[in-house]
Amino acid sequence: MQQDLDDLRASFPSTADSVDRISELRDLTSVDAWTPIFEPRSLIEVVDGKPTLLTVDANGVNAWRRHVADGSSARMRSLEIGVTAELRAGRITSAMAVARAHMEVAGLAALSCNVLYEAGGAGEFKPVEVLILGTYFGSSMRIQVKGTPVLGEFLRPEEVRPLRTGQMIKAMDDFRAGGGEPGTHCQLTYGLLSEYAHPAMRATSSSFADVISESAEGWQIRYHEGTGPDEASVNMVLEILLSNMRIGHASVALLNHAEVTDSDGAFGFEGPSLQQVHSIYEQLLQQQPD
Repeated sequence: MQQDLDDLRASFPSTADSVDRISELRDLTSVDAWTPIFEPRSLIEVVDGKPTLLTVDANGVNAWRRHVADGSSARMRSLEIGVTAELRAGRITSAMAVARAHMEVAGLAALSCNVLYEAGGAGEFKPVEVLILGTYFGSSMRIQVKGTPVLGEFLRPEEVRPLRTGQMIKAMDDFRAGGGEPGTHCQLTYGLLSEYAHPAMRATSSSFADVISESAEGWQIRYHEGTGPDEASVNMVLEILLSNMRIGHASVALLNHAEVTDSDGAFGFEGPSLQQVHSIYEQLLQQQPD
């Protein structure tokens, strides 16, 4: 990935700052080997077709927390390689589509972080249990069963509707606000990425078609396989990737610095120290140029 970044900097000099920040984040979030996770067995009760997790204890919540943190970290880092490789190859549409997938993973990490910390502060962990069920057993096929009942034959009883993408992206705006009034920056960014990932004619015609001629009656348009990205497009993708990396990896760090405890049958919560919070904020969220 570093070679791709170096080549992008050389070809598009105005990307230098984003390239440097992405490189730093890659170094900061590098993992030699993730620590093994002990996952206790889950007991699920299905009543009237609605599954519910039973006997959720601190070990189970911490296993889920580690799954989200380590799984999100591993998947984001893999997708980051994909974004820069596609950019370096001159495939802007592919880069945007992979960046969208990366943003969804960052959104899962942000949502999980927000819900866990809110539960820890309030001492009410039911929302965490609901999120655990959706994280482990969410299936997109569950959405399709209503229109195509035969698909229900391929689902297990514990499978539920998946987490809503909009919910995860909104969680990134909530995380970004840091307790203040959330904006819509991440939601707008996701909408832009979706224009490239979906078969929308506006994105297709702008990237894969040229106007050959124009007259009072209309236009002559010819499609092609696409041309290499311009400097503005490369900057846009790298800035989006950088922003999502900051939120996603900071959420992972906060999940790793949390611990759910069990005392006399009640959940407790231990968050990071002020020093750890400051380090996450300074190194991952508020990178400053050298």
